[in-house]
Amino acid sequence: MSVVPFRPITKEQAAEILGASVRTIENYVSDNLMPAPVAIGRRVYWHPDIFYSWLDGHLRGATSTQNEVKNATDVGIQTSPRSDAPISSTKRKSVTQVPGTVGTKALSRAAAKSKALIEQLCND
Repeated sequence: MSVVPFRPITKEQAAEILGASVRTIENYVSDNLMPAPVAIGRRVYWHPDIFYSWLDGHLRGATSTQNEVKNATDVGIQTSPRSDAPISSTKRKSVTQVPGTVGTKALSRAAAKSKALIEQLCND
């Protein structure tokens, strides 16, 4: 049995590939939105086959299947129990305005009112 050399994917690389922060990657893993990495020492890594298989399935709108996990284990890749968890949609947090601040539309309305008042005062 020969093993093809590969570079494991770090948390930082996963974040770069997905255009997200490292913290977001950690949240995806803890929320079972992506497969859990394997720890080697103090660092964690994904096998490229596992990571890109998950990404491919996610981008195609599919969930990871038992076949993907079976195929990974057939070639000798250790997978975590989380790697076969269904991929659910990400939760979006609603944007909450910070108390004491004004939104863009409110600023536009206030500027228009101010301009109208200044014109009215200048015309009087």
